[in-house]
Amino acid sequence: MTLLGKRCKKCDTFKKMSQFNKNKSQKDGHGWECRSCMNVYKSSISGKSTRLYSSCKRRVKLSGGRLTITKEWIE
Repeated sequence: MTLLGKRCKKCDTFKKMSQFNKNKSQKDGHGWECRSCMNVYKSSISGKSTRLYSSCKRRVKLSGGRLTITKEWIE
């Protein structure tokens, strides 16, 4: 890793820092997956079901209800 770029842990390719999303919790301030790998994951069934399940959990928590579905059920 340098100031000019870093290696994507998913595709194992060295890319410019501009190819990574910001992530304040990381030491260098950028995520560990490049944007192209992240887009592939988000468009997959697993990525879509994960986002849907997370939003369901958030809404249930706000309403004080009980979550009765699982991520596997959504898939």
